Amino acid sequence: MRSLRPGMCEVIPRAGRGAGRAQPRHRGAMDPDRVLDDVPSRALEGKIALITGGSRGIGFAIGEEMARRGASVVLVGLRESAALEAASRLRRSGFDAVGRGCDVSDASAVSRMKGSLGSLVELDVLVCAAGVMSGRNSKTLRTAPDEWRAVMGTNVDGVHHMVAEFVPGMVERRSGRVVILSACLGRFSGPG
Repeated sequence: MRSLRPGMCEVIPRAGRGAGRAQPRHRGAMDPDRVLDDVPSRALEGKIALITGGSRGIGFAIGEEMARRGASVVLVGLRESAALEAASRLRRSGFDAVGRGCDVSDASAVSRMKGSLGSLVELDVLVCAAGVMSGRNSKTLRTAPDEWRAVMGTNVDGVHHMVAEFVPGMVERRSGRVVILSACLGRFSGPG
């Protein structure tokens, strides 16, 4: 099999059940410059995007790029102080951004956070990028039940809570996009 550059995709024919249908298989990380080459620089002008995990890392980078392309962004992080600081960084660069603290694993906290958004509640884009790992390098056999619950609470339940709160409005308006990020261990296992 030939090596692909990051962001490239190839179609692999399926064997066995579903044979005859092809499915894409991605190799490597997506190159954001390549992915966004065809997107006009102000394509998100007037749109509202909410990003969980938005106070740092991939979530912040997504929020920053969406703001650069014209969106008003809501950066949600577990620690309110971190979310407020991340939004402040974007505002200092001239972007429209607000920060909110929210434990996405708690459905009532998500509901309260939604209630605090005012006119920003009608999202055009929801990005679920919040995620945690167990303290034991994700080794399932070494993960205590409370650690497991914390990981699943954020990585799985948190996505459900966000979708349950915000997607009905998108459906009603017949407009909106949802992006859900996941860890590679969701597709590939490792020892332990």
